[in-house]
Amino acid sequence: MQKWGFVFAKCTVCESLKGLISKLGKNSTEVLEYETKLRKHILHQKSFKNLYRAWKTKSMRSKDEFLCIIHDKMDHAKIALPRLQVCNKMISGLGQLLITLTSMITHGHGDEIYA
Repeated sequence: MQKWGFVFAKCTVCESLKGLISKLGKNSTEVLEYETKLRKHILHQKSFKNLYRAWKTKSMRSKDEFLCIIHDKMDHAKIALPRLQVCNKMISGLGQLLITLTSMITHGHGDEIYA
């Protein structure tokens, strides 16, 4: 269950592996395989997070030598026009934007527009 106020999407790989582990129980021989896969996946994700942090720091400290651009594609399932929000699930999708929003973050380079 998601925490109240949690707006970030969960990792589908982590969630599916955790689901398999909880369904099989601790006594299953397959659980060790799924737990190993989960640990490897989490370590892989942590290595990318560390790389991102290193690039972010370098981009902020060495603005003339390094530019770190982060591509952030927005989840448009959570973007809706306020006036068109309704309680009915069948027509709730009508209030969603029909475009894809993407932002680019350049750490340490201010609010500039890059094209």
